[in-house]
Amino acid sequence: MEGIMRIRRTLKVLVPSLVLLFAALPSIGQVSYDTATLQGSVLDAQGRAVPGARVTIRNAATGLTKSQQSGADGTYNFPLLPVGTYQVEVTAAGFSTAVASNVVLSVSQAIVEDMHLRVGETTATVVVTSESPLLSVEQVQQANEITQNQVEALPNVNHTFDTYVLTLPGITNIQAIRNAGSQRAGAGTFNAFTTSGGNGRGGQVAIDGGENDSGQGISRTYHLPVDAIQEFLVNRNGYNAEYGFSYDEAVTIVTKTGTNNYHGAAFGTFRDQATDALGQKIF
Repeated sequence: MEGIMRIRRTLKVLVPSLVLLFAALPSIGQVSYDTATLQGSVLDAQGRAVPGARVTIRNAATGLTKSQQSGADGTYNFPLLPVGTYQVEVTAAGFSTAVASNVVLSVSQAIVEDMHLRVGETTATVVVTSESPLLSVEQVQQANEITQNQVEALPNVNHTFDTYVLTLPGITNIQAIRNAGSQRAGAGTFNAFTTSGGNGRGGQVAIDGGENDSGQGISRTYHLPVDAIQEFLVNRNGYNAEYGFSYDEAVTIVTKTGTNNYHGAAFGTFRDQATDALGQKIF
């Protein structure tokens, strides 16, 4: 009887502890497949750090707002942000309010936006229009981004996302490799692209942070509507460990999210042999 009571007391302590542990695991293992990071420093006119400044970011399309104070060294950091266009506002005692508009965050990017404050009344506002950097200094991998403008503007007869991937440098059409006889074709529907002369089975495709690969280079969701894609990133080499389960390319797709305004898209496709261009017949 005493042994049973001891086991019950142990379980009363052990079970709640296990529940708390497993509840914390998603946050511990969270990766930035489909998000971005906004970071920087708050500085005065002489370039000195301004600690304790209130930094507020806002996504006008979705209404997402986050706020924090700059650290002792004047830095701030907002990780795991949904991609989109943000406004950064900084207020501090004895300084005019500084606002940076049009800060564009793309998938898997870490954007540095330093905010410079001027001495003055907090009711005065200094607005700066941010420009996207030509080079992402925080990015070390070989990667290319396909933006929403490219998704909307590039021709795509097949209406599949891998058509965009094939436009990037270092990407090879896997069907062309197989037609040449250097790789044996399998029976499944493989992704249409590869890198480094691979066979198309070593890549990974993630949609909104979730793995879309069922193994052997076969996507679970193969016919992803291109109208649902906001942008995506194709990592070819040298990417971080968070893009595991891949020894070739790692593709991260971000789909469109809802906004505060109604919007949508429609398309129509018509193909007929009467309107197709026919090659010259040789008799």
